[in-house]
Amino acid sequence: MPKLLLFVYRNYDENEQELQQENQLQNNEDFKSKCNSERLKDFTALLLNCYIKQKQIKKLKDFVEKKNIKDEVTIKTAIEVCKDTNKIDLALSIAKKAKMLDSFIQILMDIKNDFKESLETIAKITDIKKKFDLLIAYGEKFLEKKDVIDEAMKVISNLIEEIINIKNKNPNDERLNKLNYEKIISIFISKESEDKLEKLLDDIMEKDEDCPKQIILRRIELYVDKYTENKFDSAEKIKKILTNDKFKDKLDKNYLLMLFKISGFNQGVTELSKIMELDQDLLQIYMDQYEYQKINESCEEVMKKNQGKKKESKLLVTSFELLYINLI
Repeated sequence: MPKLLLFVYRNYDENEQELQQENQLQNNEDFKSKCNSERLKDFTALLLNCYIKQKQIKKLKDFVEKKNIKDEVTIKTAIEVCKDTNKIDLALSIAKKAKMLDSFIQILMDIKNDFKESLETIAKITDIKKKFDLLIAYGEKFLEKKDVIDEAMKVISNLIEEIINIKNKNPNDERLNKLNYEKIISIFISKESEDKLEKLLDDIMEKDEDCPKQIILRRIELYVDKYTENKFDSAEKIKKILTNDKFKDKLDKNYLLMLFKISGFNQGVTELSKIMELDQDLLQIYMDQYEYQKINESCEEVMKKNQGKKKESKLLVTSFELLYINLI
């Protein structure tokens, strides 16, 4: 085994030198460089496995630390070998030193189940795209854990604040193409996280000057879901959204009308019918509820709106009168 170690180490050094030389070549030499990378990866794996098999952990640590390894292939290989041989703390140490955040968080989350340190690490990341990607990858797991869900929401809320600041300052910032609110919303799967999602959506709608329609619709859907539990509160808040000038042009009114009808949310149907000027639908709602005063008011309103349009006005009022007679 010692002779094998010597052979492998010598070959590692030779291949490392070749790789450094190849990396200085032009792009047309990429294929040769790739071949050398694969060869170096094989020798690295073999060398590290030899150290571990002989329980020469100190030599393994010295190799990683003293070599000052910067090559990504070698680092990834070292991390994988350490994971495969259950040297988890060493794998973490290598990933942390090399600033390989994906590997570092993956080990913390999937092997050590250390959600707290994972969140602390993600919170400190200054690269907004990297922070976004890691939260999307592990956010669902964070939100399932009661002991870290509040801390997770702080990190997510801070990320949202960063996105909104970028968007409000420069709506054409290229980074926004990859920072999608909908992906963030998709991690809120657990029942425990539903209230947290509502608060997050409220914050986005309040602070984002150009709030996407998907966010508005999702917020209304959550209000409708809770309509049976608290009819007055849900109805008032939905009405507030429907009549808000900031949102009214972004509402998918036909979808909402269908949603309200299916959910038995008559107040929503009434309010939306007014906004959409669906006079006959609105009249039918009042008739179904035997609201005679509102029927008369609707007829008068239609007459006013259609002044000068005798044909349309007569047709509408005749329709209303027939419905009214049938009701009586």
